[in-house]
Amino acid sequence: MESLSPKTFENAVIFFKQKSLSRVSPYLDPDSTLGELQIILKTSERCNLACPYCYYFNFGDNRFADRPPTLRKAVVPPLLAFLQKGVKDFAISKLSVTFHGGEPMLQTKKDFEFLCRSLRDGLDGLTKLEMSMQTNGTLITADWIRILDSYGVSLGISIDGPPEIHDAQRPDHQGRGSFSKIEMGIEKIRKTKVDSDSRAFGTLSVIDAQYPIEDVYNYLTKKLGIRSLGFLLPDRRVDHPFQPGESAELYGSQLIRLFEKWTSDDGIHVREIQKLLDFYQLYTEKKSTPETTVERQVIKKTHNEIIVIQSDGDLTMDDSLIPTGSWRLQAPVGNVKTHSLREFLSNDCFGELAFARSNVSAQCKACRWHFPCHGGALEDRFSEANGFDNPSAYCLGLKEFNKHVYDFLIANGYPTELAENKLSGKIISNQNIE
Repeated sequence: MESLSPKTFENAVIFFKQKSLSRVSPYLDPDSTLGELQIILKTSERCNLACPYCYYFNFGDNRFADRPPTLRKAVVPPLLAFLQKGVKDFAISKLSVTFHGGEPMLQTKKDFEFLCRSLRDGLDGLTKLEMSMQTNGTLITADWIRILDSYGVSLGISIDGPPEIHDAQRPDHQGRGSFSKIEMGIEKIRKTKVDSDSRAFGTLSVIDAQYPIEDVYNYLTKKLGIRSLGFLLPDRRVDHPFQPGESAELYGSQLIRLFEKWTSDDGIHVREIQKLLDFYQLYTEKKSTPETTVERQVIKKTHNEIIVIQSDGDLTMDDSLIPTGSWRLQAPVGNVKTHSLREFLSNDCFGELAFARSNVSAQCKACRWHFPCHGGALEDRFSEANGFDNPSAYCLGLKEFNKHVYDFLIANGYPTELAENKLSGKIISNQNIE
């Protein structure tokens, strides 16, 4: 292989050990505690854009229309009490609250400040509180940036690439493109923030099978200077065919080319690539023994959940599961005023979801890439006939992506025996690689 960039590393084992991230939690009994809880807080149930691929508005769950357009002050006290009790009941070590929508910046700044102040005052000290906002970026102002900075709210901006692709996928309700407003918002962030570290924010992009992903990557990193990227596959259920011009293989090719761009660059974080490389990572912790793997301990010790709190205080399941259709529609609905976290999570649907996360289909179990892939995203595994007991709609593409990354690692010094042991699920001690 021709000479490669520093990121491709001469010795993959050393690289992975140096980049190791500590992810091991204190012991948590999954029957009575949660390691982490992620709240998707719908501060707005409306959006100023009309993205055709948006699962929230276009996949058959129209309950948003019956809820208040934005979260009001009256919901905040019972919301805070619900979270405080949940943190105590489950000994939650980290609570992540993501302000979401719709478009969260449609909420008034005054109401949003009251919300953030209430959460900080009521939860700091009880748990590690992390707050973030996912926005389409069209409504960013200096005042919004000041508020986000004041309360330690990190920012993610949804942008699909250069104007010609972004405007086609993310128009407003009049069919006009939104890119120019997002570009102005990003420029305001850079001009308003004075601390260089606080200028960092991430982007989230939906992959278009027809548009070269290299152009998207280059535009985001070179033109806009983004250092942290996330890429989503469009929601495609097993029993819903791909749209004309799409296929699992085409999306797999996009992921492979994204990986190739990443290996030729430096200092860029791509969430989907990091997630796959983490599988091959070697984690260490104090008191580890040759018979113990951190991978096994992570699975055993950490029990995490994602729930959605709507603008009226209703409690619903992870809204990324909206594409499952009837399955999520029949899932439980509570409210922060009437239900505790323990009561809400006691519904059988959460047990079914936990089982689906921990178990993959027979076809997946027989696949070489079973462990790093783990069947793909849950919503892409769903069918009306078999529930989540299917390979992903993207299976063929994910197989090619996994193979490409594996071949790359082996070609650049990652020990074959170690990689094969990882793929087979054998217990590995890092003492074996010293």
